[in-house]
Amino acid sequence: MSLAGAPDGATLPPGRDVVFTGCEAPEAEFDPATASAEALAAHGLPPRPDPQREPALSAHWRGMFVEEPIKFITAELTQNAPLPRDDGFLQGNNFALGGGSARRLTARQLSRNWAGAVAGAHSGMRFNGIVGSWCVPTLGAASTEGEESLISAWIGLGGARRYDRSMPQMGSEHGWHADGNEVHRLWCQWWQGDHGEAMLSTIITNMPLQPGDKLLFSLVLTAPDEVLCHVKNVTQGGLLTGVRGRSRRPAKASSAEWVVERPAEVIAPLLFQGLPPADLPPLRRGRLMRRPEVGPIDFQGAAALLSTPDRNRSRVVSLRDAELLALYEVSNKPTRLTVPIRPKLVEQDGSTLLSIRGEAVQH
Repeated sequence: MSLAGAPDGATLPPGRDVVFTGCEAPEAEFDPATASAEALAAHGLPPRPDPQREPALSAHWRGMFVEEPIKFITAELTQNAPLPRDDGFLQGNNFALGGGSARRLTARQLSRNWAGAVAGAHSGMRFNGIVGSWCVPTLGAASTEGEESLISAWIGLGGARRYDRSMPQMGSEHGWHADGNEVHRLWCQWWQGDHGEAMLSTIITNMPLQPGDKLLFSLVLTAPDEVLCHVKNVTQGGLLTGVRGRSRRPAKASSAEWVVERPAEVIAPLLFQGLPPADLPPLRRGRLMRRPEVGPIDFQGAAALLSTPDRNRSRVVSLRDAELLALYEVSNKPTRLTVPIRPKLVEQDGSTLLSIRGEAVQH
């Protein structure tokens, strides 16, 4: 999978650490199956993997960009807003999305906000791309207390090691608004630690989701500071869109992740509500959000590309090369630790999928 030739896309305005822009949909007659590498790059599409050396990546690429149904659209984006609060920042509950969130426990890790699989780079290599597929889960009943709840599923590169604080990621999130309405939406983010606007995700607003929709995801680093993110909704007529991201902090891409996450709140004082990202004060990470009750989330077709910086050597990494993480929770009165979300690898139809199931939520 050669990444050379990608055009210069989104640029970083002064004062911005991260910016995402939608890739313009190609004309109807454009055929990714026969297009040159230069034409794919010009249309904001990831390079075509080698079917002989990278069969898993090639199969996923064809499923996204060649197989019907398929309908390209240009992504419409909006930045997620921080929660305005005047009740102070929750100093004791700043849980990182990446490094520092997991505690090693022999071959399995426990994390306060992640459940899934993490593969590490080695031998002087780094990750260049990652793919995966899952279905929009069904939700259980909303909280009787009217509290917002949220859980997200995503793929990403980097962020799992303490020295790697730059992680492009893309996925879907699901839960309940405080008003009782369901939340199902697509997002992308370039996390850079608990720092500034990079804490905020970018929402794709023109691809609505329904429970049961089959989603295909692709995330490819075209340069250490540029990423191409694509998602296809197979169920909703093959809607397909791409987003290009730019970051002031380059990605080290020392890990690849397939994760279900319990997100944390991102909060700012009420005084600054409505300001543009460049004018926001320092944001803070608050408490973890309430976990909604969701059906199983199964990651299929999961694979990542690992290569040397000069790309002369590469290999495809699968779930079998990854470490599993389980999500734990601590409850009070009495104080006890539980592990409500556990991952497991399942062999199905000759392939390996990552199945993540959660226990019922106690309201």
